[in-house]
Amino acid sequence: MAYPVIFLLVALAQGLSAGIATIVAISAGKSDMDYTKRVAKNGFSLSLYSSIIIILLVYLFSGSLINLLSGNGLSLSAKGYAFEYLAWYMPGVFFLFCGQSYLAVLQ
Repeated sequence: MAYPVIFLLVALAQGLSAGIATIVAISAGKSDMDYTKRVAKNGFSLSLYSSIIIILLVYLFSGSLINLLSGNGLSLSAKGYAFEYLAWYMPGVFFLFCGQSYLAVLQ
């Protein structure tokens, strides 16, 4: 039950990374290094703040998310495992988003 949430978070990180990489590549191609540095800093800041907000939202609403995704057919112990898995995975979302933004700038 945690897989759709995790897949959505990976997709968001990849989309943000693609946008940052595109803007950095265009500004670097124009040899505008001041703008390139500013875009890189703003992209990293966006990744940082959005990951923190997403982590807090998932922690706050993880019970509702799991109930929404699981329906009535899942046992309480399975829902507990999904909740526990999300609780352990969420701190890694910070590194996922920030790592993707760093890779976008390095490309």
